[in-house]
Amino acid sequence: MLSWRESERAAAGLSSVLIMAKKTDQYLTTPEAMAEADALAALLLAEAEAELGIGEVTETPLRLALASCISAETKIKPEQERLSQAIGAAESAAEVEALEYQRDLVGWMLSHFARVARWRLRRMAGLVEKKDWEEEKKRCVAHVVRWVDPFGEERETAGIVYWFAMWAWTYDPRRIVKTIPFYLFPVQERALMAVEKAVFVSHQSLLIDKSRDMGVTWLMACWDIYHWLFTDGFAALLGNRTEDEGDESQGNMDATFNKLRSQMKLLPDEMFPKDFVPGRHMTFMTLTNPENGANLSGRAPVTDFGRGARRTVIQPDEFASWAQSKGFKQYQAMSQTSDSLIITSTVKGIFNKYGELLLDPEMPKVILDWKDRIGL
Repeated sequence: MLSWRESERAAAGLSSVLIMAKKTDQYLTTPEAMAEADALAALLLAEAEAELGIGEVTETPLRLALASCISAETKIKPEQERLSQAIGAAESAAEVEALEYQRDLVGWMLSHFARVARWRLRRMAGLVEKKDWEEEKKRCVAHVVRWVDPFGEERETAGIVYWFAMWAWTYDPRRIVKTIPFYLFPVQERALMAVEKAVFVSHQSLLIDKSRDMGVTWLMACWDIYHWLFTDGFAALLGNRTEDEGDESQGNMDATFNKLRSQMKLLPDEMFPKDFVPGRHMTFMTLTNPENGANLSGRAPVTDFGRGARRTVIQPDEFASWAQSKGFKQYQAMSQTSDSLIITSTVKGIFNKYGELLLDPEMPKVILDWKDRIGL
């Protein structure tokens, strides 16, 4: 009998690595270049699997994402050459400096993606038997776990940090490689652990004030999936400034529930709960774990958002931009539904509830400054 993911693959007609690679490497402009990149990605992954002694494999979204990342290093030289040409044509010193920074960043990012992908593949090669997967799950939920990261450093972290390093993904359509490992920067790791403490230790609310491109929305989406997998009875209510940003059926990755679905498709079958059926347990603005009772749900940002049922946590995203009542009535409605409101946003003036909370000295806060992202 086919697993739910095997049935999904059959229905989608994913018959080769080359088909998916053409979807994920859309920056290539000619059919010839696309075919060459596709074949190279498949070859590099096959070589890496052979080195690790991995036998016959089945194509999955996870394997295809790893293939794309492992081939990322081959794209450094042509991309840097393109930027060097742009530097030569630059009309100001400021433009030169910006392009030089981008050229260096491209090299760092693509080599980083490839290294993390190879590290993941190497660790996955050791997950063969059922007992191996049980041990892996124990690592993911451990209070403290020791592991060696992709860069050879010995780490001692909470299990959730290891889970992010090994299994979390993010998506950025602006990048050369679109689907990339969500390997946390130190500032993101600190924010993650602050959320863990607020929800499960101090049982209080937390405001996350973020710059753009800090990955906070993806951080919270992957955090939700982690607890959906591993925390019995976990119940999260997710809110966005519009209903379409919560969920919609066209696959728009701006929607929170499409982010959740994307992360789930990149997990191995062995991570999924027993008896999980997508059509029954993954519907519009709802994701239910049939094994441990965990539930993720979403609602439109109406004035009584969150009123009524009880939740482990409520997560209003981009709260400064909630139009109805500027967030004041929604905050009042949420406040009795959960002990923990994880409120994330970029600032948008002070004449809204988010602005009021940002200025409140009693409100616990985490500030994510863009300069902290890669140690600038």
